Amino acid sequence: MEATKKIFDYNVQIVEFIIDTNEVHYFGITIDKVKEIIKIPKITKVPDTHPAVLGTILLRGTVVSIIHLPYYLKYKNDKSFDQKKAKVIITSLNNQLNGFLVDDITRIHKIEWSTLEDYSSIHDLNLADSILGVVKIGDHLVQLIDFEKIIFELNPIDVDSLTPINKNSPAKSGKKIFIVEDSSTIRKFVKKALSNVGYIVKDFENAAYLIEYLKHEKPDLIVSDLEMPQINGIQLVTMLKGDRETNKIPIIIFTSLDSKENENKAINAGAIDFISKSNINTLIKKIDKFMSGVRL
Repeated sequence: MEATKKIFDYNVQIVEFIIDTNEVHYFGITIDKVKEIIKIPKITKVPDTHPAVLGTILLRGTVVSIIHLPYYLKYKNDKSFDQKKAKVIITSLNNQLNGFLVDDITRIHKIEWSTLEDYSSIHDLNLADSILGVVKIGDHLVQLIDFEKIIFELNPIDVDSLTPINKNSPAKSGKKIFIVEDSSTIRKFVKKALSNVGYIVKDFENAAYLIEYLKHEKPDLIVSDLEMPQINGIQLVTMLKGDRETNKIPIIIFTSLDSKENENKAINAGAIDFISKSNINTLIKKIDKFMSGVRL
């Protein structure tokens, strides 16, 4: 497995930032999720929002919510910050902008993706559900935050309110779908959504576990996240399509990093479709079509 991963390894840039309490905690976000980094602007308070939301700003005509990340992660008991040092990371996920206040930005690092370790290796297990993975840089660990999970929890979708789809369709009978997604919140949501409409669903928290399980059982379809520790979605598609035991399994990439560049990479690697995580109904409808014999 290690040799195979190295073949498909690549470099990625991460923005390192800190949360400063009695000690400095290092965190990161991959640069492709970052729209820009700004100083603390004038924030307009908004009633009836999540406790971690400071309010909103107007950024070139777009209303952007500002989330106090140290408070959200329970590192701080109040929403104070140093006006001179604090920064706001503007993220772009699912064509939506959000701002995350952090205590300071340190620098940008270039790392090999395969060096990102699973969150089970981190020292602060209280944050396990909010961490995608960790990487050692110099003399400290940098924990990559699961910003998708945070945004999803701030703007939750009721899985039972999704567009009704014919659960008793013959196309669904006995059909197995495997989901690989490192965010436990999103993984559980997608599993429930697909199970609710009649599919047999098994989920995996990383691609390595999926690859190992494929030795024992094959699904009718795989739904994979794009950004995951050690083996990402593009690498997974490339690896499975290069193996005669798995190259016939159709794969859909389901991601919040829904750029045209990422879509082209996924399709060129062999994925049958590329769908934004903001479009769960689209995912279900397209799976239904595919299972009914309609080419995507």
